[in-house]
Amino acid sequence: KLAPLRDGRLAYRPGRASAEDYALWVDALRAGLRFENLPDAVIRYRRHERALMMQERESRVADSCAVRQKVAGLLFPALTDHDRTALADALSRDLSAGQRWLDGVYALCRAHALVDSVPGIDAAWMAQRMEDNLLRLIRRALEAGSITTETLEGMTEECEAFADWRMAGKGRLDSQIVELSRSEEHTSELQSRE
Repeated sequence: KLAPLRDGRLAYRPGRASAEDYALWVDALRAGLRFENLPDAVIRYRRHERALMMQERESRVADSCAVRQKVAGLLFPALTDHDRTALADALSRDLSAGQRWLDGVYALCRAHALVDSVPGIDAAWMAQRMEDNLLRLIRRALEAGSITTETLEGMTEECEAFADWRMAGKGRLDSQIVELSRSEEHTSELQSRE
């Protein structure tokens, strides 16, 4: 239905560089439009040197981050502004160390604790995507050598949402985190022997 576009409640706003379409979809959801996935491809994507995807990466990331922050506000209104910003940052950037990484991990944990309260979503699917992102963040930090098993244990003590998530489902996530840590420790040992 095009009524929200025609009556001005919704508009395509160029200027978000690579996130213009994403921003429009989010605004459309906020305006009450309904979306569904189609089983067939209905468009063809063309790549060329002047394409928006070819522009500076940091600009694309900043634009996507701004839209993701808006989505975080829609899905998780109980999160603080700081947590919504940290969540969007962690999902948009290749963070592997520092306070931004830690804030992102904690925000992801707090958002995960709220998944079941988000209306109209597949909570199991969203929880799995969040778990995938948490493990990605931890893997990057372990590979960069910016965290250790001891760091992860300290984080568990510091953030109740992280501790709860690690132990949920008979400790399934905890087992995956421990396995990541062991794998990285083993890799580091092999490299130091060489």
